[in-house]
Amino acid sequence: MQVGVLLVHGIGDQGPDWADGTIQSLKARLASQLAALLPGQPPVDLQQAFVIGRAHWADVLQEHQRALRRMLEAAHAPAPSSGSWWRRLLGVAAHEARRQESRFIAEFVGDVIGYRSPATRAAIYETITSVLNDLLGRLEPGSPKVPLTIIAHSLGTVISSDYVWDLTNARRAKGRDGFHDRWRLENFFTAGSPLALFSLQYGGPALFNQPIAVESPRGRWVNLYDPNDPIAMPLKPLNEAYYRVVLADAPVRAGTYLLAHMRYFEDEETLTIISRKLALDWCASSARLPEARLRELGAHYDRTLGLAPAA
Repeated sequence: MQVGVLLVHGIGDQGPDWADGTIQSLKARLASQLAALLPGQPPVDLQQAFVIGRAHWADVLQEHQRALRRMLEAAHAPAPSSGSWWRRLLGVAAHEARRQESRFIAEFVGDVIGYRSPATRAAIYETITSVLNDLLGRLEPGSPKVPLTIIAHSLGTVISSDYVWDLTNARRAKGRDGFHDRWRLENFFTAGSPLALFSLQYGGPALFNQPIAVESPRGRWVNLYDPNDPIAMPLKPLNEAYYRVVLADAPVRAGTYLLAHMRYFEDEETLTIISRKLALDWCASSARLPEARLRELGAHYDRTLGLAPAA
């Protein structure tokens, strides 16, 4: 049995290869986790056991963002080229600060605003669907519903949540379960998520009460956030609905103030939390460990996230 993994990036000027390093780091930790879970057994063929894809949606918005950035930068007065060296130095520093401000507005805030366009959202959804369809082509013939873990960052957490919610509700209207015929949402790892902020679009936290949920009793929604990241927010306190479906708001240390937001997938603790659960999923789907042992390991996993055992 195979396990599917989908990575979805967040805000910023991301290239098509944005996830290459993350995937390599994740595979290295998966190999280590599986070796620890299955001592004395041959190494697991990761290429066969896990089908991993990345959704690159940034190019849907980048052409317009770059045009906006060029316009904003051109509107700024040039750095002074005369006067004292001190005045020129201060002028250059101020000019560079304005350039960076324009970049932040065009690339970061612009992602959030651009995503609100129905046409943009549809194009991003098409990108995600295409990646999932490509992954289906790598599955073993005749596979039943395959467990899928979505690992999303920043605005990608909002996009992923919306994508699953919209597909689930469209299928429910036709009497179908889940969000997909072939994929089962096993885990949802949100890193640096501003999803709580989007509750304001629906009238505030109390009314933002129809979250997506993982589809398996073994599944986990873990929200990873760095206290140094002003964009990342806890999700369980939003309301009772989110309290039920999110297993844990797990603090990690991805970096210093502001910089932490872009470094979750470079953080060892973040990758360990994700890879440990993926390794357990593969052992469960492949029946490589007894059910009692899997329950024990699952309980231990939850405790590592700071959760007390059930009474």
